Amino acid sequence: MAKLELKKITGGLVGTATDLVLFSLFYSLEIGLGGSRSLTMGGAQCAGERAWESVAELERQRFERALRQLKDKGLITSSLDSTQIAITKMGRERLSRLIPAYQEKRPWNGVFYVITYDIPTKHNKERNLLRIFLKKIGCGLLQESVWVTPYNHSYILKEFIEERGLQGTILVSSLGKGGAIGEYKFAELIEKVYKLSKLSERYREFIDGAKHQPRNKSYLVSLFLSILRDDPQLPFGILPKDWEGMRAYEVFQKLALHFDNARA
Repeated sequence: MAKLELKKITGGLVGTATDLVLFSLFYSLEIGLGGSRSLTMGGAQCAGERAWESVAELERQRFERALRQLKDKGLITSSLDSTQIAITKMGRERLSRLIPAYQEKRPWNGVFYVITYDIPTKHNKERNLLRIFLKKIGCGLLQESVWVTPYNHSYILKEFIEERGLQGTILVSSLGKGGAIGEYKFAELIEKVYKLSKLSERYREFIDGAKHQPRNKSYLVSLFLSILRDDPQLPFGILPKDWEGMRAYEVFQKLALHFDNARA
């Protein structure tokens, strides 16, 4: 099964067969079975098929190979007779990287920050690492080498730079409250950088899908999580009035009542 196809059937949440099987196990154990900690080997594939019909397309041989890979990587364990499967602490750590968490509390001091950097082009690998990290912590790209964020990430940026020995200059500057950059006013800046209107539309489509196809719970759960992974989760006070993220989260909670407890 191709990577693009896997992303399509899981709403963009996972792109490999092993991650699909791992998340299927997690979904079945923690959501479908309400917090059970183990599953029979035969039940694993059946549970996966119930979670996503497409898992059935993973022929048994490939499914078992994915299970072996998960076990070899220490992401799952099985009993001596291989009849029971459980997700390990390492497996849950892997899932925590795949599965984003919705931030219900988002304290903010009202200040926006600009992050600029000057890293020599010969260090492209380091530049790419930094870009990936900035996006991961919710920063938005304004233009080449210029990022903005409502949070002061000076400390974690310093740690990241020191751990990886990045060379070059990285500056974090305050815009002040209600600040602007050049021709962009505050609201325009947020939309340009984070494209919240497109993100809100994706949440709206998720809500519509939950309304018209409520039985397809597993796909809807993964679809919401894939949208949330792209959501910078900005402070509630600066989100547009028509923002659909909070309403989508309420719908998600009803779809996966045990989900938040399961991630712990």
